[in-house]
Amino acid sequence: MDAPYGTSGRKISNNYLRLRNRRYVSAILLLFLNMSLVLYS
Repeated sequence: MDAPYGTSGRKISNNYLRLRNRRYVSAILLLFLNMSLVLYS
């Protein structure tokens, strides 16, 4: 009962985490760029 849910659920959660991580990293990079622009202008 736990095995089929575990495999499919793990696959879905991995894809979701990867998407969320990519969005998180891009947001941090944008924030860092904005901060550097404000500091150096």
